[in-house]
Amino acid sequence: MSDKEPTTEQQLAKPHLCGITLTSGEDILCVMAVDAEEYHVSNPALVLMKPSETEEGKFQIVFSPYVPVAHGGQCRIQKSSVVALYRPDDDLAQQYKDIYRHPGFEKLLKEEEEAREAQAKEELKKQGIDASEVKFEG
Repeated sequence: MSDKEPTTEQQLAKPHLCGITLTSGEDILCVMAVDAEEYHVSNPALVLMKPSETEEGKFQIVFSPYVPVAHGGQCRIQKSSVVALYRPDDDLAQQYKDIYRHPGFEKLLKEEEEAREAQAKEELKKQGIDASEVKFEG
């Protein structure tokens, strides 16, 4: 790890899309940031399995608001209540992003895209390719 790369703790301190499995067995997706004692979550959504209405024996994933009455769609979760943290599958993450928009979400999406572009340009630079004029899409 270079001196410029953020530590895991620094990365987790910034808001990011995350899946959380709670000790209650519930799974939620949310925009999360971490401090020493707890997880700060915005617009948490329960991830539920529902039988498909069109295909027998198949299930689909649906979202339901978690603590829907929380002011500003925000709450805190104690670290002792968490079993696992995970990066959600890309399709599931996109479904969440399409449904759960909040004021800071557009900024978060832009920051994620800029970070991906910077990483791709760095990879091209390592390969000796001038990426200064490269335009990235999607």
